[in-house]
Amino acid sequence: MPDDLDLALRAALAGAELGLRHFARLRDLSQRQKADGSPATEADLAVEEEVRRTLLAARPADAFLG
Repeated sequence: MPDDLDLALRAALAGAELGLRHFARLRDLSQRQKADGSPATEADLAVEEEVRRTLLAARPADAFLG
């Protein structure tokens, strides 16, 4: 099992790699309103899901709040 720092770094880099792919089409990103009224783009949601996937793959018993 990776230590916390290594896992956090791996998750952050995985999310960043995915997020950077969305920059090429930044104008075309769809967005929706979150419950608090703030916007969330498809890139936001995709990056969160990638971070979630990375973390929970290593620590399936842990909780995730995004």
